[in-house]
Amino acid sequence: PNDRVLSCLSSHMPFWDRSIELMFLSHPHADHLNGLLPVLDRYSVLSFGSEKLQNKTLEFKRLEEIIAEKNIQHRHLFAGDTYRLSDGLTIQVLEPTAEYLKQTSPNGSIGERSEFANLNLLITYGSFRLLLTGDSQAAQLHEAIDEGRLKSVTVLQVPHHGSRSGLDEELLQEIRPKLAVISVGKNSYGHPTRQILQLLQQYDIQTLRTDIVGDVEIISDGKGFMVKK
Repeated sequence: PNDRVLSCLSSHMPFWDRSIELMFLSHPHADHLNGLLPVLDRYSVLSFGSEKLQNKTLEFKRLEEIIAEKNIQHRHLFAGDTYRLSDGLTIQVLEPTAEYLKQTSPNGSIGERSEFANLNLLITYGSFRLLLTGDSQAAQLHEAIDEGRLKSVTVLQVPHHGSRSGLDEELLQEIRPKLAVISVGKNSYGHPTRQILQLLQQYDIQTLRTDIVGDVEIISDGKGFMVKK
């Protein structure tokens, strides 16, 4: 929840490129939201996608103000929504459904300590499939599988920084990723948990942790993929 994402972007984008075509907010918790504010200030963002959820924090209010001030296209996303890019890459929203949002956040708001719905995005390019999960809980991914929106993937962003409640054995049996990436920093919650690390090891899934290896850049030609660390 700070401006460190700026240094990450500058390391992976040309210095002269100050345009971001598409930005997603997985859910309005501080550790996922606040870092976007300096990016919105410094870069020209053309389109913004998020859940239809609000947060009462000053940072969320500032986010809404910047989007309005810069006239950024803002789209509330639900399961089934899809972006198709000119190079053949697609971004499909797997979760949440409108009903799931209603069940988990009946007042349309999310608190800082509660875990509710998250955007689950499937990025597909040829046969390469990347699943971005934010702080999703296992139940939400099970819903996507049960309703036929999620099958096997190539790379999995491990839900909720490796929290015990984000992943289970049944999910791994279904999606069978070749690579798992855990986005995590120093924390007091015990993330990633020993149970999740052991589960990934049990299924012989290569696992990278950003608190150990730093930034993880994945490059694919639509067939195979490589990792730059």
